[in-house]
Amino acid sequence: MPDEPDNEGGKPALAKLEPAATIPSGKVLAGADQLFDGQTHVGVAIEVAASGQVSHLIISDATRITQGAPIFITAPVRLKGENLKKFLNAKGVAIPEALAGLLSNLSIGCEAFYFSTQKKALSAEEASKYVTDQKLNETTTPKASEVKEGYQVEDGPLLMMFEITVKGGLIKSLTGDDALSSLFDLNSVMLRVIRCPATKTEILVKYVESLPQ
Repeated sequence: MPDEPDNEGGKPALAKLEPAATIPSGKVLAGADQLFDGQTHVGVAIEVAASGQVSHLIISDATRITQGAPIFITAPVRLKGENLKKFLNAKGVAIPEALAGLLSNLSIGCEAFYFSTQKKALSAEEASKYVTDQKLNETTTPKASEVKEGYQVEDGPLLMMFEITVKGGLIKSLTGDDALSSLFDLNSVMLRVIRCPATKTEILVKYVESLPQ
C-alpha cells in the first residue's frame, strides 16, 4: 500500500512506528530481552546444519557469558542415522548388518538447549537449608563448612532435551523379526535435563514457545 502524501509538498509521509509490546522472536533480537540497559553487548549466532535442517547456536552476549548471558539453539537439530551410515561407509568402517539396519531407521535429535551460568549468593538462612537439602558434610564437595552466607550456587536456567527415535521400532530394526516386534518394541528414548528456580520459570517457558513446533 503506497504511503499517503503529507500536507506539505505532496511528499510521502513516514509511517509512525509504535513501540513493540514484547520483544519479537527470531534471530535478530533472540536473547536480547535482558540486554536493553544502555551498554554495548556483543552477540554471536553460529549456523548449524544437519540432515537438511538449519538451527542457530545463539551466544546472546559473548562478553558476559560468565555473568549469566544465555547460550541456546533456535530450532531442534536432528541427525539422521542414514547419513551417519553413509559417512561411516565412506570412511571404510565395516558396519554389522544388524547395526546398519538400525542406523537406516535411526534419528538423533537435540530438541532444546538453553544454558546460563548465572549464579546467586546465598543468605545465611538459604545456606543452612542448602546444606540440609543437599545432605552435605565434611566429605562432600563442597564441604558443609564451606557453605555459608555469600556462597555462590548456580541459579541460571538450564534445559537440555535429547531424543532418539527408531522408525519401525528398535527390535525390528535390529532383528528384522516382525513376530517379535509385534509383541513389543521400543520406538523412542528421550532424555531431559532441567534446572530452574521457580522465579525464572517464565524464561524457559518463553524459550520453548519460541522453538518451531
